[in-house]
Amino acid sequence: GLNHNTQRLKTYLSKLVLFPVNHNKLRKGEASEAEQKAAVQDRTRRGRTVTDPATIRAKREVPRKVTKEEKDKLAYTFLKKNHSAVRFFGARLRRAQKKAEAEAKKK
Repeated sequence: GLNHNTQRLKTYLSKLVLFPVNHNKLRKGEASEAEQKAAVQDRTRRGRTVTDPATIRAKREVPRKVTKEEKDKLAYTFLKKNHSAVRFFGARLRRAQKKAEAEAKKK
């Protein structure tokens, strides 16, 4: 395991191109101008091509009538209520546990 990981990291470092911080003075390990020009960004991740998120578009829906259910639903109230429930879930859980413990002590 350790030898395999060491070899994997050495392979990674051999492919890595470090661009210089200061172009006038190259430090140890930084790429020369020729290496910089030859460098190509690897745009794959786990074998799949990474796409630019700006180019991804959702499918357009065909215009339709708003249903009665959609009219009656209050979106902001619904989202606010759920956000609050998630936010205070832990506190409400602890309060319920304390209440149950208090009931158990009374009996």
